[in-house]
Amino acid sequence: MHRFFPVALSNTARRLGVVLVTSLAAVTLASCGGGTQAKKFVPESLVVFGDDFSLITSDGVAGVAANEGATYGAAKFESGSAGPFNCRLYFNWVMYFANSVGFKFTNECNLALSETVGLKTAVMLANDPVDVRVDNDTSVDLAYTNAGADAITARMHANLSLLNKGTLVTVNAGRADIVKAYRAYLASPTSLSVLEEQLEQTGRRFARSLKPLVNTGARVLLILSPGLGNSPLANTDGKKAELKALSAAFNKGLELEAAVVATGQQLGLVRLDQVLDSMVTQFEIYGTGNAYYLSNISASSCATPAQSAPLCVVPEDGSGTDASQATDYLWAGPTQVGNTSTMRDLFLTYVLGRLNAQPF
Repeated sequence: MHRFFPVALSNTARRLGVVLVTSLAAVTLASCGGGTQAKKFVPESLVVFGDDFSLITSDGVAGVAANEGATYGAAKFESGSAGPFNCRLYFNWVMYFANSVGFKFTNECNLALSETVGLKTAVMLANDPVDVRVDNDTSVDLAYTNAGADAITARMHANLSLLNKGTLVTVNAGRADIVKAYRAYLASPTSLSVLEEQLEQTGRRFARSLKPLVNTGARVLLILSPGLGNSPLANTDGKKAELKALSAAFNKGLELEAAVVATGQQLGLVRLDQVLDSMVTQFEIYGTGNAYYLSNISASSCATPAQSAPLCVVPEDGSGTDASQATDYLWAGPTQVGNTSTMRDLFLTYVLGRLNAQPF
Protein backbone atom coordinates (compact mmCIF):
# COMPACT_ATOMS: atom_id res chain seq x y z
CA MET A 1 0.00 0.00 0.00
CA HIS A 2 1.19 3.52 -0.73
CA ARG A 3 2.30 5.50 2.31
CA PHE A 4 2.05 9.21 1.72
CA PHE A 5 2.81 10.25 5.29
CA PRO A 6 5.98 8.72 6.74
CA VAL A 7 4.55 8.09 10.20
CA ALA A 8 4.43 4.47 11.29
CA LEU A 9 2.19 3.31 14.08
CA SER A 10 4.17 3.07 17.30
CA ASN A 11 4.09 -0.33 18.96
CA THR A 12 2.33 1.09 21.99
CA ALA A 13 -0.26 3.01 20.00
CA ARG A 14 -0.86 0.01 17.79
CA ARG A 15 -1.31 -2.22 20.81
CA LEU A 16 -3.64 0.12 22.65
CA GLY A 17 -5.50 1.04 19.47
CA VAL A 18 -6.18 -2.57 18.63
CA VAL A 19 -7.39 -3.20 22.18
CA LEU A 20 -9.72 -0.22 21.87
CA VAL A 21 -11.09 -1.33 18.52
CA THR A 22 -11.69 -4.83 19.84
CA SER A 23 -13.47 -3.64 22.98
CA LEU A 24 -15.73 -1.18 21.19
CA ALA A 25 -16.48 -3.07 17.99
CA ALA A 26 -19.25 -5.21 19.43
CA VAL A 27 -21.07 -2.20 20.87
CA THR A 28 -20.78 -0.15 17.71
CA LEU A 29 -21.75 -2.96 15.37
CA ALA A 30 -24.76 -3.77 17.49
CA SER A 31 -25.90 -0.16 17.43
CA CYS A 32 -25.87 -0.16 13.63
CA GLY A 33 -27.60 -3.46 13.08
CA GLY A 34 -24.64 -5.85 13.05
CA GLY A 35 -24.28 -8.41 10.31
CA THR A 36 -21.67 -10.54 8.63
CA GLN A 37 -19.14 -9.16 6.19
CA ALA A 38 -19.56 -11.26 3.04
CA LYS A 39 -16.95 -9.42 0.98
CA LYS A 40 -14.42 -6.79 1.94
CA PHE A 41 -15.50 -3.35 0.78
CA VAL A 42 -12.87 -1.60 -1.33
CA PRO A 43 -13.89 2.03 -1.98
CA GLU A 44 -13.71 3.39 -5.50
CA SER A 45 -14.18 6.97 -4.28
CA LEU A 46 -13.85 8.85 -1.00
CA VAL A 47 -15.95 11.88 -0.01
CA VAL A 48 -15.41 13.78 3.24
CA PHE A 49 -18.13 15.81 4.97
CA GLY A 50 -17.91 17.43 8.39
CA ASP A 51 -16.52 20.46 10.20
CA ASP A 52 -13.10 21.77 11.22
CA PHE A 53 -12.08 18.35 12.56
CA SER A 54 -11.97 16.99 8.99
CA LEU A 55 -11.26 20.15 7.01
CA ILE A 56 -8.31 20.89 4.75
CA THR A 57 -8.49 24.41 3.34
CA SER A 58 -6.56 27.28 1.85
CA ASP A 59 -9.50 29.66 1.66
CA GLY A 60 -8.66 32.95 3.31
CA VAL A 61 -5.09 31.92 4.23
CA ALA A 62 -2.77 34.64 3.01
CA GLY A 63 -0.05 33.49 0.65
CA VAL A 64 -1.22 29.90 0.53
CA ALA A 65 -2.04 28.32 -2.82
CA ALA A 66 -5.17 26.24 -3.29
CA ASN A 67 -3.30 22.94 -3.05
CA GLU A 68 -1.12 23.80 -0.04
CA GLY A 69 -3.89 23.29 2.45
CA ALA A 70 -4.02 24.22 6.10
CA THR A 71 -5.94 22.50 8.90
CA TYR A 72 -7.44 23.64 12.19
CA GLY A 73 -4.25 22.89 14.07
CA ALA A 74 -0.61 23.88 13.79
CA ALA A 75 0.97 24.46 10.37
CA LYS A 76 4.52 24.73 9.15
CA PHE A 77 5.95 26.74 6.28
CA GLU A 78 8.21 24.98 3.80
CA SER A 79 10.78 27.75 4.01
CA GLY A 80 11.18 30.92 6.03
CA SER A 81 8.04 32.67 7.17
CA ALA A 82 6.34 33.30 3.84
CA GLY A 83 5.27 29.85 2.78
CA PRO A 84 4.28 27.76 1.07
CA PHE A 85 2.82 25.46 3.69
CA ASN A 86 4.05 21.93 3.69
CA CYS A 87 0.81 20.09 4.31
CA ARG A 88 2.67 16.88 5.07
CA LEU A 89 3.61 18.44 8.40
CA TYR A 90 1.01 18.57 11.19
CA PHE A 91 -1.56 17.04 8.87
CA ASN A 92 -4.97 16.04 10.19
CA TRP A 93 -6.50 12.58 10.57
CA VAL A 94 -8.45 12.58 7.32
CA MET A 95 -5.31 13.09 5.21
CA TYR A 96 -3.70 10.14 6.96
CA PHE A 97 -6.83 8.00 6.61
CA ALA A 98 -7.30 8.82 2.92
CA ASN A 99 -3.79 7.66 2.11
CA SER A 100 -4.32 4.46 4.08
CA VAL A 101 -7.25 3.49 1.84
CA GLY A 102 -5.65 4.57 -1.43
CA PHE A 103 -6.58 8.25 -1.83
CA LYS A 104 -5.05 11.72 -1.65
CA PHE A 105 -6.46 15.24 -1.57
CA THR A 106 -5.09 16.45 -4.89
CA ASN A 107 -6.94 19.76 -4.78
CA GLU A 108 -6.13 20.54 -1.13
CA CYS A 109 -2.69 19.01 -0.50
CA ASN A 110 -1.09 18.23 -3.85
CA LEU A 111 2.49 17.24 -3.15
CA ALA A 112 4.57 15.95 -6.04
CA LEU A 113 5.90 12.88 -4.27
CA SER A 114 6.59 9.44 -5.68
CA GLU A 115 4.56 7.97 -2.81
CA THR A 116 1.39 9.57 -4.16
CA VAL A 117 1.59 8.05 -7.64
CA GLY A 118 -1.42 5.86 -8.28
CA LEU A 119 -3.52 7.26 -5.46
CA LYS A 120 -7.03 8.35 -6.39
CA THR A 121 -8.33 11.85 -5.68
CA ALA A 122 -10.58 12.21 -2.65
CA VAL A 123 -13.28 14.87 -2.49
CA MET A 124 -13.05 17.36 0.39
CA LEU A 125 -16.47 18.83 1.27
CA ALA A 126 -16.10 19.53 4.98
CA ASN A 127 -17.55 22.86 6.12
CA ASP A 128 -15.26 25.66 7.27
CA PRO A 129 -16.55 27.38 10.43
CA VAL A 130 -14.34 30.39 9.53
CA ASP A 131 -14.22 31.54 13.16
CA VAL A 132 -13.65 29.02 15.98
CA ARG A 133 -13.27 31.51 18.82
CA VAL A 134 -15.45 30.52 21.75
CA ASP A 135 -15.38 33.64 23.91
CA ASN A 136 -18.10 35.68 22.17
CA ASP A 137 -21.53 35.02 20.70
CA THR A 138 -20.75 36.54 17.30
CA SER A 139 -17.97 34.05 16.60
CA VAL A 140 -19.94 31.12 17.99
CA ASP A 141 -22.99 32.01 15.92
CA LEU A 142 -20.88 32.32 12.75
CA ALA A 143 -19.30 28.90 13.30
CA TYR A 144 -22.74 27.43 13.92
CA THR A 145 -24.13 28.98 10.74
CA ASN A 146 -21.18 27.81 8.64
CA ALA A 147 -20.43 24.40 10.15
CA GLY A 148 -23.24 23.37 12.47
CA ALA A 149 -25.09 20.11 11.91
CA ASP A 150 -27.74 21.75 9.71
CA ALA A 151 -25.11 23.41 7.49
CA ILE A 152 -23.29 20.10 7.06
CA THR A 153 -26.60 18.42 6.22
CA ALA A 154 -27.27 21.00 3.51
CA ARG A 155 -23.90 20.36 1.89
CA MET A 156 -24.34 16.59 2.03
CA HIS A 157 -27.74 16.74 0.39
CA ALA A 158 -26.44 19.12 -2.28
CA ASN A 159 -23.79 16.60 -3.30
CA LEU A 160 -25.67 13.31 -3.39
CA SER A 161 -24.83 12.97 -7.09
CA LEU A 162 -21.22 12.24 -6.12
CA LEU A 163 -22.20 9.13 -4.19
CA ASN A 164 -22.80 5.58 -5.34
CA LYS A 165 -22.31 2.01 -4.14
CA GLY A 166 -18.54 2.32 -4.55
CA THR A 167 -18.26 5.45 -2.41
CA LEU A 168 -16.89 5.62 1.11
CA VAL A 169 -18.15 8.67 3.02
CA THR A 170 -16.75 10.03 6.26
CA VAL A 171 -18.97 12.40 8.26
CA ASN A 172 -18.52 14.26 11.53
CA ALA A 173 -20.51 17.01 13.20
CA GLY A 174 -21.42 18.52 16.54
CA ARG A 175 -18.69 20.87 17.74
CA ALA A 176 -20.40 24.09 16.66
CA ASP A 177 -23.80 22.94 17.97
CA ILE A 178 -22.36 21.97 21.35
CA VAL A 179 -20.45 25.23 21.75
CA LYS A 180 -23.53 27.27 20.81
CA ALA A 181 -25.57 25.39 23.42
CA TYR A 182 -22.81 26.01 25.94
CA ARG A 183 -22.96 29.76 25.33
CA ALA A 184 -26.72 29.60 25.90
CA TYR A 185 -26.06 27.76 29.17
CA LEU A 186 -23.66 30.48 30.33
CA ALA A 187 -26.37 33.05 29.69
CA SER A 188 -28.96 30.98 31.57
CA PRO A 189 -27.37 28.35 33.87
CA THR A 190 -30.73 26.83 34.77
CA SER A 191 -31.24 25.73 31.16
CA LEU A 192 -28.74 22.85 31.07
CA SER A 193 -31.28 20.02 31.01
CA VAL A 194 -33.32 21.78 28.33
CA LEU A 195 -30.20 22.30 26.22
CA GLU A 196 -29.23 18.65 26.64
CA GLU A 197 -32.62 17.60 25.28
CA GLN A 198 -32.28 20.02 22.37
CA LEU A 199 -28.83 18.68 21.52
CA GLU A 200 -30.04 15.10 21.66
CA GLN A 201 -32.75 16.03 19.16
CA THR A 202 -30.15 17.79 17.00
CA GLY A 203 -28.07 14.61 17.01
CA ARG A 204 -31.11 12.54 16.05
CA ARG A 205 -32.00 14.97 13.25
CA PHE A 206 -28.47 14.83 11.88
CA ALA A 207 -28.50 11.02 11.92
CA ARG A 208 -31.76 11.05 9.96
CA SER A 209 -30.13 13.35 7.42
CA LEU A 210 -27.77 10.50 6.55
CA LYS A 211 -30.59 8.39 5.11
CA PRO A 212 -30.35 9.93 1.60
CA LEU A 213 -26.61 9.18 1.65
CA VAL A 214 -27.01 5.50 2.44
CA ASN A 215 -29.86 5.28 -0.08
CA THR A 216 -27.31 6.00 -2.83
CA GLY A 217 -25.53 2.77 -1.87
CA ALA A 218 -22.57 4.61 -0.33
CA ARG A 219 -20.99 3.30 2.85
CA VAL A 220 -20.79 5.85 5.66
CA LEU A 221 -18.38 6.14 8.57
CA LEU A 222 -20.05 8.42 11.11
CA ILE A 223 -17.66 10.03 13.59
CA LEU A 224 -19.17 11.10 16.88
CA SER A 225 -18.21 14.48 18.32
CA PRO A 226 -15.22 14.68 20.67
CA GLY A 227 -16.26 15.04 24.28
CA LEU A 228 -15.60 18.68 25.11
CA GLY A 229 -15.67 18.01 28.84
CA ASN A 230 -11.89 17.55 28.68
CA SER A 231 -11.23 20.44 26.30
CA PRO A 232 -9.17 23.55 27.07
CA LEU A 233 -12.45 25.51 27.02
CA ALA A 234 -13.85 23.31 29.80
CA ASN A 235 -10.67 23.55 31.82
CA THR A 236 -10.35 27.33 31.43
CA ASP A 237 -13.98 27.97 32.36
CA GLY A 238 -14.16 25.31 35.06
CA LYS A 239 -17.17 23.73 33.31
CA LYS A 240 -15.99 20.19 32.64
CA ALA A 241 -19.22 18.53 33.83
CA GLU A 242 -21.44 20.87 31.84
CA LEU A 243 -19.54 20.48 28.56
CA LYS A 244 -19.32 16.74 29.10
CA ALA A 245 -23.10 16.56 29.51
CA LEU A 246 -23.78 18.66 26.42
CA SER A 247 -21.37 16.64 24.28
CA ALA A 248 -22.85 13.37 25.53
CA ALA A 249 -26.38 14.54 24.71
CA PHE A 250 -25.54 15.26 21.07
CA ASN A 251 -23.69 11.96 20.69
CA LYS A 252 -26.51 10.05 22.37
CA GLY A 253 -29.06 11.31 19.86
CA LEU A 254 -26.70 10.70 16.97
CA GLU A 255 -25.92 7.13 18.01
CA LEU A 256 -29.48 6.10 18.88
CA GLU A 257 -30.99 7.43 15.66
CA ALA A 258 -28.18 6.07 13.49
CA ALA A 259 -29.25 2.58 14.53
CA VAL A 260 -32.72 3.34 13.18
CA VAL A 261 -31.85 4.93 9.84
CA ALA A 262 -29.14 2.51 8.68
CA THR A 263 -27.90 -1.04 9.10
CA GLY A 264 -24.39 -2.23 9.80
CA GLN A 265 -24.04 -2.88 6.09
CA GLN A 266 -24.52 0.81 5.42
CA LEU A 267 -23.09 2.77 8.33
CA GLY A 268 -20.40 2.36 10.97
CA LEU A 269 -20.00 4.48 14.09
CA VAL A 270 -16.58 5.82 15.02
CA ARG A 271 -16.42 6.73 18.72
CA LEU A 272 -13.96 9.61 18.73
CA ASP A 273 -15.22 10.54 22.19
CA GLN A 274 -14.11 7.20 23.59
CA VAL A 275 -10.73 7.41 21.85
CA LEU A 276 -10.09 10.75 23.55
CA ASP A 277 -11.39 9.49 26.90
CA SER A 278 -8.91 6.63 26.68
CA MET A 279 -6.04 9.05 26.11
CA VAL A 280 -7.15 11.27 29.00
CA THR A 281 -7.47 8.28 31.35
CA GLN A 282 -3.98 7.10 30.46
CA PHE A 283 -2.58 10.55 31.18
CA GLU A 284 -4.39 10.82 34.49
CA ILE A 285 -2.97 7.47 35.58
CA TYR A 286 0.58 7.74 34.26
CA GLY A 287 1.14 11.48 33.76
CA THR A 288 3.81 12.45 31.25
CA GLY A 289 4.97 8.82 31.19
CA ASN A 290 1.66 7.72 29.65
CA ALA A 291 1.44 5.29 26.76
CA TYR A 292 0.38 8.02 24.33
CA TYR A 293 3.42 10.24 24.93
CA LEU A 294 1.28 13.24 25.77
CA SER A 295 2.66 16.04 27.93
CA ASN A 296 -0.61 17.95 28.33
CA ILE A 297 -4.32 17.11 28.06
CA SER A 298 -5.90 20.36 29.22
CA ALA A 299 -4.37 23.32 27.33
CA SER A 300 -4.13 24.38 23.68
CA SER A 301 -0.88 23.56 21.88
CA CYS A 302 -1.23 26.85 20.00
CA ALA A 303 -0.47 29.39 22.71
CA THR A 304 -2.63 32.06 21.05
CA PRO A 305 -4.92 30.22 18.63
CA ALA A 306 -6.06 32.08 15.53
CA GLN A 307 -9.74 32.30 14.67
CA SER A 308 -9.38 30.14 11.55
CA ALA A 309 -7.05 27.64 9.90
CA PRO A 310 -4.26 27.30 10.72
CA LEU A 311 -4.56 27.95 14.44
CA CYS A 312 -0.85 28.70 14.62
CA VAL A 313 2.24 28.57 12.39
CA VAL A 314 5.51 27.18 13.67
CA PRO A 315 9.05 28.05 12.50
CA GLU A 316 10.69 26.00 9.78
CA ASP A 317 13.33 24.68 12.18
CA GLY A 318 10.66 23.45 14.60
CA SER A 319 11.77 25.80 17.36
CA GLY A 320 9.45 27.70 19.65
CA THR A 321 6.74 26.81 22.11
CA ASP A 322 4.00 26.12 19.58
CA ALA A 323 6.21 23.69 17.65
CA SER A 324 7.20 21.61 20.66
CA GLN A 325 3.66 21.56 22.01
CA ALA A 326 2.10 20.63 18.67
CA THR A 327 3.66 17.18 18.88
CA ASP A 328 2.52 16.18 22.36
CA TYR A 329 -0.51 18.27 23.40
CA LEU A 330 -3.90 16.56 23.06
CA TRP A 331 -5.64 19.78 22.00
CA ALA A 332 -4.63 22.33 19.35
CA GLY A 333 -7.22 24.97 20.27
CA PRO A 334 -10.00 25.56 22.81
CA THR A 335 -12.17 22.84 21.22
CA GLN A 336 -9.94 21.49 18.43
CA VAL A 337 -8.29 18.09 18.79
CA GLY A 338 -4.56 18.29 18.08
CA ASN A 339 -2.74 16.52 15.27
CA THR A 340 -0.21 14.70 17.43
CA SER A 341 1.31 11.64 15.81
CA THR A 342 -0.01 9.38 18.55
CA MET A 343 -3.52 10.77 18.20
CA ARG A 344 -3.39 10.09 14.48
CA ASP A 345 -1.96 6.61 15.06
CA LEU A 346 -4.62 5.62 17.54
CA PHE A 347 -7.54 7.21 15.72
CA LEU A 348 -6.40 5.78 12.38
CA THR A 349 -6.17 2.32 13.93
CA TYR A 350 -9.69 2.72 15.25
CA VAL A 351 -11.19 4.07 12.01
CA LEU A 352 -9.57 1.34 9.92
CA GLY A 353 -10.78 -1.16 12.48
CA ARG A 354 -14.32 0.12 12.06
CA LEU A 355 -14.00 -0.04 8.28
CA ASN A 356 -12.72 -3.61 8.37
CA ALA A 357 -15.21 -4.75 11.03
CA GLN A 358 -18.26 -3.40 9.26
CA PRO A 359 -20.12 -5.93 7.11
CA PHE A 360 -19.85 -3.66 4.07
